Parts: sequence; structure tokens; C-alpha cells
Amino acid sequence: MGTIPAVEWTLVANALVIPLVWLLNQPGLGRFGRGLTEVYPIILVIIFYTALDVLTGHGAVTTHEKAIQHWEAVIFGSQVSREWWQRYPSQFWSTLLHAVYASYYLIIAAGPILFLWRGEHRNLRRTVLAVSATYGICFVIFLLYPVAGPNYEFPKPSAEFLNNGPAHLVYALLQRGSSYGAAFPSSHVAAALVAAFATWLGSRTLGWILAVPSLLLVVAVVYCQMHYAMDSLAAVALALLVSGGVLLSEKRARNR
Repeated sequence: MGTIPAVEWTLVANALVIPLVWLLNQPGLGRFGRGLTEVYPIILVIIFYTALDVLTGHGAVTTHEKAIQHWEAVIFGSQVSREWWQRYPSQFWSTLLHAVYASYYLIIAAGPILFLWRGEHRNLRRTVLAVSATYGICFVIFLLYPVAGPNYEFPKPSAEFLNNGPAHLVYALLQRGSSYGAAFPSSHVAAALVAAFATWLGSRTLGWILAVPSLLLVVAVVYCQMHYAMDSLAAVALALLVSGGVLLSEKRARNR
């Protein structure tokens, strides 16, 4: 039997979403099942993200690097992601900001885990919906306007700059889960900011804690040469848009 192409594996994985959704909407679910019902949209995000690389032909798609790099030069006067770390190389900042980049996964998961543990389903639904909507918007943009990003376009930062544990971890994660053409806007930045804000609405303490690495991530993705500065700015704008939508939805819910 021959090897199943990546496209077919992707179709199989996405087809499994249908029974998953059906099972999670059956009556008589226990506490774990009910909790999984609330968070499964984020599970779907993981599945769909892996499909992006297939949809973009594993790097075969035409990207819009020149346009983004042009605006980068117009607004900032240089290619910030390529030149920032070169002008100001720092083991301290490389270690800290690569650690911040890796903490993105914890930022996304922290709020849902807390609300699931507390049984606060309203806060859980709000956070999951806000984060999932952010990813959904990013994915549509990735398909319509693919941008590879500086991680693909520019030479990799020097071995000395990357000679720290967090940097090694980040590059190991990228080798296993990076999708070509998914740079603009930075879904890491947008989702982290929205996750921190949505979590803050349900838990002020955890929300403020998550705000610190989320805001540092805006800088980290550029200094570590993972995203153009334009990717990060666009992600901040998207996060503000989604967060505004969350607030508007909350206001309407209170007025009913």
C-alpha cells in the first residue's frame, strides 16, 4: 500500500471533526465531556492550522513579501526584523524574548484551563469564542494574502544569538508546526492579546499576569526575526477589533 499524500491525510483529519462535534453534543456527558464540549473549537484550530501548509502547497504559493517589505521600509525606514537583532544583539534579550515566544501556548491555554477548573462556563465560552474567532480571521487572511515572513526570507540569526535554551525550543517547535504563508498578521500576537483580554474579563488577576508576556510578544516576534513589524502591527489592530467585538457583545447581553 502506497503512502497517503499529505492532502489526503488532511482530508481524513478534517473529516474526523464531524464525529467529534456529534459526540460532544450528545446528552449525558460527564464533567470532562462537558468541558471538552466548551473547548473543542480550539482543538479544531490546531487541526485547521496544520492544513494551511497543505493548502499553500508547502511553499509553492506566491507570497506578498515585496509589498510587506515595502511598507516596512516606508514606515520604519528599514527591515526591522532583519536589522534589529543585528544592531543590538543581546543574549539576555534573545533568551527572554524567545522564552516569551514559546510562552504563547501557555497564554492561549491558561484562561480556558482556569475557567474549566472553576466550572465558569460563561467565561470559558467567551474566551474560547474570542480566541477561535481571532484564529479564524487570521486563517482567512493567510489564504487570501499569504506572507511567508522573515523567518523564510532572511538568513537565520547567528548561532551566537540563538545560543540559549528558549531559542532552541522555539526552533524545534517551528520545525514541527510552522505553516508557510501564515505570517501576516501574526496569529501568535493577535491570539495572545485576545486571550489575555478575554481572560481578564473573567479573572482580573490572571488577565494582568497574561498581559505581560502578551505585550512582550508584540516585540518578541520582531526582534527574534519571526515576523515583520507590519505583521505585529496588523495583529495588534486585529486584536483590538476582536476585543471591541467582545465588549460590544457583552454590552448587548447585559441589555437584554
